Amino acid sequence: MSVKIMSFRQLVDLWPSVAEFAKDLRCRENTAHVMRFRDSIHSRWWAQIVEGAKRRRIKGITFEVLARLQAEKKITAAASARHAA
Repeated sequence: MSVKIMSFRQLVDLWPSVAEFAKDLRCRENTAHVMRFRDSIHSRWWAQIVEGAKRRRIKGITFEVLARLQAEKKITAAASARHAA
C-alpha cells in the first residue's frame, strides 16, 4: 500500500531525519529545515530528492509527484489571493 504524498513537508518526513534529507540533497541542514518549514522545495533540488529516495528505497517520490505538489501549492496560493482581494 502506498501513501499519497500531500505536501513537501510530508515528503521530507519520509527521510529518517531532516539531517539525512539534507545529506542526500548535499545542502546545509538549515536549508533543509527551511524547506520543510515553508513546505516548499525549489525544483533545483528535485533530482537529488528523487535520487536520494531511490537510494533509500523510499517509494512514491517521482518528478511527477514533485510537480503535482508544486502545482497544487500554486493553485492554493492563487485561490487565497483571489479571496483576499
